[in-house]
Amino acid sequence: MCDIELHSHEVQGRRSGTGRAHSTGRTQAPFACTQAPSLCTRIRGLSPSPVPLVVSQAPLGQWTRIFSVALFVEHVLLGTEDHSPELHTLLTDYVFSLDKCLQGNSDIKTLRPFSAVMATLRECKDRASKTFTRVAIEQHARFRHLCTSFFVDLVSTLCFKDNCPPSRDVVQELLSLLFVEKTLLRDAPQRHCEHTKSLSPFDDMVDKTPVIRSVVLKLLLKYSFPEVKDCIQDHLSQLEQKPFLAEDKTELYVLFSSCLEDSIHEKNSALPAQGDSTYLQEDGQFLGECLPRCSRDPGLEASIEYLQETARIRLCLDRACEVLSKLLEGSGKSPLSFLSLAQKSLDLAEEQRQFLRQVERFCTQSGNDWYRVYLVRRLVSRQGMEFVQSFLQPDHPAQWVFPQEVQAQQACRGSQTHQATYLLLALFREVTTLYRSQNTHLHPKPQELKALGKFIKESQTLSPDMRDFATGLVTNDLPLLRTAGPGDGGLAGMVTELAVHTAATLLCGQHRVLEPLRNLAFSPATMARAFLPTMPQDMLAQARSWKGLERVQWYSTCPVPWSQSSEL
Repeated sequence: MCDIELHSHEVQGRRSGTGRAHSTGRTQAPFACTQAPSLCTRIRGLSPSPVPLVVSQAPLGQWTRIFSVALFVEHVLLGTEDHSPELHTLLTDYVFSLDKCLQGNSDIKTLRPFSAVMATLRECKDRASKTFTRVAIEQHARFRHLCTSFFVDLVSTLCFKDNCPPSRDVVQELLSLLFVEKTLLRDAPQRHCEHTKSLSPFDDMVDKTPVIRSVVLKLLLKYSFPEVKDCIQDHLSQLEQKPFLAEDKTELYVLFSSCLEDSIHEKNSALPAQGDSTYLQEDGQFLGECLPRCSRDPGLEASIEYLQETARIRLCLDRACEVLSKLLEGSGKSPLSFLSLAQKSLDLAEEQRQFLRQVERFCTQSGNDWYRVYLVRRLVSRQGMEFVQSFLQPDHPAQWVFPQEVQAQQACRGSQTHQATYLLLALFREVTTLYRSQNTHLHPKPQELKALGKFIKESQTLSPDMRDFATGLVTNDLPLLRTAGPGDGGLAGMVTELAVHTAATLLCGQHRVLEPLRNLAFSPATMARAFLPTMPQDMLAQARSWKGLERVQWYSTCPVPWSQSSEL
């Protein structure tokens, strides 16, 4: 038989080995003596007379009780004797109170021991607060912090240790500790108001503004998803009912999705290393399985299964980003390298090409362009905008990463109509605006105007009307759109810019709706006999002369005239 005498100053020195044992999920005793079949532990220095704590054969439950008491000693008791002997004596009594409440059942994963620890801790904090002076606010706050540190350490090392999550009742109790309901004054419109707070058994400190904390969620996600799915769904459903999240729950869903994504990534990293082809095959198969479910409206989904699936999809898209980034390897980072990459087929392994085909099928058939938006953003953050823009080149095999609207806009930008519009606007911005400068040396020089005139005359993009307009821009000879000269800015300059932009759009646009506006702007004589539908005709003048309305009082300040009889 071996006696271990555990003094208060020895706890911290032995704690490190204990933490490592519990972090690996093993059930080693925190202060084990391997040479003895039974153990007699005395905690000296905690009371005037040593109190023996006899443990027979040291079963696991008793080691859990010893470890819980050791945590309390380390976090709360140590160091109090030098500052406050009265507080030290009080805390010593609560060391044994804590040990006593855990003697029958010390499994903190179950509700009864967990509630007993919280009740003991709250009572200890209330009695300890009475030993402080009324002005010792810092002492109150420091002691509350010590008790909270003990509680958080107890929860993380005992409630969520090993491969078995705590009971559902304990999880609900932990989640309830993140909120507290305060009673307001009688004159307040609401008698009760709910506040958020940190994970603590005490309710005297609340957040000034609501804060959604993920500490319990992350602890639950250490276990397999099927084991904790119901608890996490309860947590999500409770948060959705909170008044401060009534208007917008986007941040809530993003928080849960991010935590789920981190959990999946950590669990995958802990698995034995596998080949890239295995991961690509698994991710491709997953995308194929969830494709039929992705056609539903995402706005109607709020379940934890949907958020977990979304997190897994994001990880698959991250892997697709890694595969697409291989196009950059060995090619340099110059624009020419990007352009050459856009003209050739993907130089990838067969498994990678199959995976990208599965990702393409998922993105194009899911009916949700946000998947491709996410993929493009990840590519930009990883390789830069220039690399991603190279995918928009014609016939590039990775052009599918962009939504159809982006591809359509890119096609329009390459059309002759848009090229003409951009050319006219560029001439105004780079040439015409130079006439505003008070320094005449900055005005376009004759040789520059001659070169521009030759370019405009030989341009195949501009029609004859567009050439005349472009020539007027570079020479600043347009009657109504010319730049006034030095000092032409402010409101007049803005109006001129808008007018030039409108004129360029009317000249280059091909839509039929622009035809009457184009004629009004450039050929007003052709519109002399044209009819343009406008607002309905005002019948007020005729109505005033109608019989039977002589005694009616008219109100002409309304947008639509209306009448009221003077007899009413």
